[in-house]
Formats: sequence, C-alpha cells, structure tokens
Amino acid sequence: MFGMICFRSESPRLKGCIKTRPSDFQVTEINLSGKDAVLSSPDKHVSTSETLHIIPLQQDRNIVKEDQYTSLDSHQDTRKLVPITKDHKNSSVLLTSVLEDDIYKNIQDYAETQRARINKSAPPKLDETDRISPLSLGIFHEKKQRTQLYSAVKRQFPHLHAVVDNDHEMKISVDDMYLTFRSLLSEEDSDNLLRFVSRREVNEKLDLDHMACKSVRTDVHRLIHRHYGSLIESKTFTRDTDGISKSWIQLRIKEKSRGQKRKSDHTKDKIFYSGFTLWKNNLETLDAIQIIARAIRVQPSDISYAGIKDKRAITMQFMAVNQPLHRVSNLLNDLAAAQRSVKVGNLHSRTGPITTGELWGNRFRLIVRNVVLKDVETTTNCCLSCRESNLKEDLVRRIERLKRDGFINYFGKQRFGELCQTPSGSLTADVGLAMLQKDYKRAVDLILSPDSDKDDLVNKAKRIFKETHDCRAALKVMPHYKVRECAILRALHRHGIEQEGCCKALLGIPHRMRQLYIHSFTSLLWNHMVTQRILDHGFDVIPGDLITTEAGKVTKTEVKIASPEDLSDKLTYSIKNVVLPLPGNMVKYPENRTGEAYLQLFKTYGLESCQFRLNSLQLNVPGDYRRLIETPLEFQWSLFREDGNVSRCSEFNRGQSETKDVEDSHEAEINAGRWRRNSEESLTPREAQRPQDDSNEKRPSALKDGSLEICKCGIDISEADLNMEISFKLPSSTYATTLLRELIED
Repeated sequence: MFGMICFRSESPRLKGCIKTRPSDFQVTEINLSGKDAVLSSPDKHVSTSETLHIIPLQQDRNIVKEDQYTSLDSHQDTRKLVPITKDHKNSSVLLTSVLEDDIYKNIQDYAETQRARINKSAPPKLDETDRISPLSLGIFHEKKQRTQLYSAVKRQFPHLHAVVDNDHEMKISVDDMYLTFRSLLSEEDSDNLLRFVSRREVNEKLDLDHMACKSVRTDVHRLIHRHYGSLIESKTFTRDTDGISKSWIQLRIKEKSRGQKRKSDHTKDKIFYSGFTLWKNNLETLDAIQIIARAIRVQPSDISYAGIKDKRAITMQFMAVNQPLHRVSNLLNDLAAAQRSVKVGNLHSRTGPITTGELWGNRFRLIVRNVVLKDVETTTNCCLSCRESNLKEDLVRRIERLKRDGFINYFGKQRFGELCQTPSGSLTADVGLAMLQKDYKRAVDLILSPDSDKDDLVNKAKRIFKETHDCRAALKVMPHYKVRECAILRALHRHGIEQEGCCKALLGIPHRMRQLYIHSFTSLLWNHMVTQRILDHGFDVIPGDLITTEAGKVTKTEVKIASPEDLSDKLTYSIKNVVLPLPGNMVKYPENRTGEAYLQLFKTYGLESCQFRLNSLQLNVPGDYRRLIETPLEFQWSLFREDGNVSRCSEFNRGQSETKDVEDSHEAEINAGRWRRNSEESLTPREAQRPQDDSNEKRPSALKDGSLEICKCGIDISEADLNMEISFKLPSSTYATTLLRELIED
C-alpha cells in the first residue's frame, strides 16, 4: 500500500493492535535544544528562539480588515464617487504642459472618433476594420515623464491607453479592457471604473449603478477579479426603497499588504508573536487550528506550526500566532477551560513564527496491545508466563536488530490520508498530481468528490455539487466547520466552475494546505522509488547513488554522487548514508538505474516536462533529500498486562465514560514530563504491583471435553493478553508507524 512493500528484516513480524485508543499513541515535539513541548508555563517569558527572523506584526491587522469589510455591509448611504472632475482638470493641465498644442488637439480628435466608433455598435465593440492606427505622442526618454503621461491619458480618456516601444516612442490606441467592461456596463460606469483603477487610492470607493440583472453583476464581479483581483475588492449591495429593490456593485481599493521583510534594526527587540504549546486528543491538527483561530479571532493562516500530527493520538506541539501576548493570553486560557479535545499552555512571547527548521523531531510513547508471536506453534497451549518468556526472547533479538540496522524510512499512511478508490489509493496524492498537471478542474472535483458509503451532511453537500454543479445549494448544506470545502464552493460560485474559476478556488484555501497536496504526491513517488531501489540493488551502496557524509538532518549542500573511489572502503559509506530525492526543481537525481526509474515514473504520470513551479497557484516545489534508512534513538520497551477491571483490546468499549480516566491519567503524565523509560529487563511499576504468574491459576481454561488446558510446564493456560509499551525519538518527518511495521503486522 502506498508503495510500502519492502522490509529491512526478512523475519516474520509479530501480531498486535496499534492505536486501539488515542492514548495508546502519544507524540511530543522536540525543539533544536532537545527540549520537549510541555503545557506547564515556564518561570518567565522568553522573547526569542533559535534562528528566529523578525516579522513585524501588522497591529490589529485582521480586526481592522473585518471592521472595514463590515462597513461595506451596512445599509447606510455612505457612498461617494471618485472626484472625476478633479481628475479631468489635473490630467488636462499635465497634457497641455507636456505636449504641444497640435498634438493635444490630435489626441482629443482621436478620442472622440474612437468613442463614436465604439458607441455605434451594440454591444460596444471595434472590428478590425473599425480600428484606427495608434496615434504617436512623440519620444520621451524620462521614465517619470512617461508614467505621468500614461496616467493623464487614462484619466482624461479612459477608453484609450498608452504604450511605449523600445525607442521610447509613446502611442495611444483603444483599450481592449475598456471594451470588455463596456459590453456589460454603461459608458459612465466604464469610464469611472478605468479612472478608479488608474487612481489606486487606498480605501477610495466607487459605485457601479444600473445593476438590476443578477447575471450581469456576476459577470462584472468575475471580470474585476480576473483582471484586478489583487487590487480591487467588489461587493453587491441591495436596498428596498418604497417597495422597489435597487442593487449596485461597490468597489474598493485594497490596502497594500506589508511585506514580511526584515525591518530596520530598531525592531529587533520588539515582541510581535505569542508562542504556546497545543495539546490535542483525537483531533486533526488543522481542525484544532480552526478552533484556536476562532477563539482568538484571527485567521488560521496567522497560526504557524512545524508539522501536522496524527488524528487518532494524543499530541503536543509548538505553535505561534502573530498577535502580542497581552491580546491572546486570556482568550487562550478560556479556550483551554472550555475544550476537552484541545488544551493550550506554556504561553510566552516570541519574535517570529514557528518554522519547520526549529523542530528536531518527535518523542513517541506507544502501546501495542495483544502482542503475540506470528508462529502459532510457539504460542498454542502455552501459559501466560511461557508466552511472555518466549515473546521477550524474540523481542530482544528484533529490537537489537532494529537499533543496529534501522528501518526503511517510508512515508507513513498518515501522509496520504484515508484509503480511497482512486488510481493511487490516496485522494490527497491524486489532488497533488492534478495540480502538478495543471488540471485544476480535476483537482477541485477530487476535493469535492463524495464518499459512496457515507451519508452525512458533508457528503450530501458534495453530492449536490457533483450532480448539479450548484455551488449555492451545496453551500447551504455544507457544515461551516468544513472551512476548506466552503472556501472552494464560495470561490466557484464567484468565479465559475471552469479551469480559471477552479484555479481561483484552489487559491482560496491556505497555502500550507496547497503545499500538502503536492507533498503528498511527491512522497508517494518517493515511496515507490525506495521500493524500486531496494528491489534492484538491495541494501548495498552502488556507484551513482546519492550519499551524505553527515549525521542528522540532510542538507542539499552535503549530498553528492557516490563514485567507485568513495565505495572502495565499505566502512566509510553504508546504506544509512544513501538518500533519495523528493522530486522538485532544486534537487539532483541518482546517476544509475534509480535515476532512470525516476524519469520513467515522471513520464508515466505525464510530468516529464514539469518544472515543479506553479505560478498560478503561488507554489514552488524545490524538493528535498530523505534518508533511505533511519534509526530510532533512546529506544526502550517493556511488556505488561492490563488490570483485571480493564477490558481486553478486542472487547474495548470506546465510550467516553470508560476512557476518561485513562486519557486524563496520560494527560497528567505528559504535563509532568514523565515518560516511563523501562529497561528491557525490568518490569513496569504496573507489573511490579501485580501478583506473579502463579496467580494465573485462578482462571483455568476449560476444553470442550471439560478438562483443563495445561501448558507443557504444568501450569494452566490463562486468557490474559500481553501488551508492549515502547518509547523512542525520531527526527522530523519520520513516521513511528513506519518503524512499527518492521515489528508488528498490520
């Protein structure tokens, strides 16, 4: 599944149950200083973290935007038109001061002639036979003068535009953009719109009246967003006056976003961000971010984090929001008191967002339940003591081999989302492939494709869209918490469901999520290439492989092509030094059969000419390198049995009443920073408090003929289950489930 076929060891794996409960899978992030994420607050606030870059806070940025947008929704008649008359006077003075009188007169005659030709047809247009050759204004070598003339022509004659050739000669002709808007708007509204765009004064507003037809308003909105989407906001307003409904479109110039570049040195000591630790239980990371964003009244994109964690797990991770501490501390504390599945703590000030470079890796504490040897002959007719002894002997050998040889560093199933009926088996990866193929319509259709075996509100809304393409009807059914789907449906309603509208819809979802789709597909390619590499060459290093000499995180500058001279001494390089590239535009590929296999795989998916740069989606995929073999650190384990009053895994009731005490105890254990690290030979405290194996005689197991089932050692067979508790550390982007597949059979 997902390309994961090979194993580091050929020995049979154990049988066991993974992720029976969220508390069985606990993950804690580790920063570059080796400190675990904790919920308890430190003694004092910290203002910096490792390698932080300063990104100044746009004070009250989101609240200001919300207030301004709300003012557009008010029904007060606060509309004001752009002072066109002033524009006329200023532009006329400029043109007469720069141009000679006869040239200015020629411009006026040219403009009147062109306007007459435009207005004589319905809808307004100019055929090639009606067009007049461009009118030359002369040669202007100074850029400032050319800019002023361009603006003056547009403000006085909005249906014309000026262009400059390589010899700095300026010419004017009919503006095709004006003709496009003129086919939908009146002459007055078209003139005002083009002048409005030319002025570009922030927060200036313009009303386009005579908008009674809804289809015309929709076309106008789409045109404005297609050509001026980054500059202008547009919104429809309706008012009932004396029983008569009147609609108009209001335009507003957007505020310029402040760049996230380093400011002057006096900002270095300023605190703009709030850092905190997120604890979540059985919840998606992105859903937890949505909850926090609503609680502190910011956009989800304002919250930064280093990585996405498992859903069915208890996890703790570092996060930051670009708001000062005094604005969010009370809100976050209120959230922690109100939510069971989300808690926050360790609030402190920072000077920048959380980045992936700040994360060393993760600490895992896992419980595998009902662990048995796969070889039935060694477990049949054995008492618990014998089974435990056999299992321990087997585990000692397996874990020593795992710590010595490592495991194949596949991307885990979590990377690809739920298994589905698509060519790759991963909906997320298929969306990424469609994006790389620039088939944005297919990408949107995949995101909005319903599950055939589910009938909840989300899938009902998706079916409505699939069958009718009615975005508004689907939005009425789609739950509001499905932020991604709602954003896509709104964008499709506004921009249409064709290729261009689908591209706009994908731009409406967070940048991090768009990256996630691409990375899911490139990760799937990587898994397939690892399998191909092992099937072709095993675990030997061969010439042409990509290798790195450094331990820890792989950097692009350290990767080189293995030459025969490098491999002359087998002690210098091993399979642990081999890396494979995640496809992108900044990586090199192996110079052997593995490299050829990459090219063949690109061709299979239609990506042989892909540059891994999608300007239309504002995505750049530089690629990366990943070790083929990874090794766990601080690996510790122990075996234990459940208490008599706790149900076995196979009969476990997942109700809240039964799991609350278990989850609360694990939460308290995490908060205190206590991770049980038992040696391979010692018992856990839970085991030490229990009666020894002779207590198993209390529950004899009867055979069908009524006799007792006796082990070869003379003790009756107990029905108690053996569980394994393990803890270890892994570098970032390494999956614990991938390690477990080397030990436990799915």
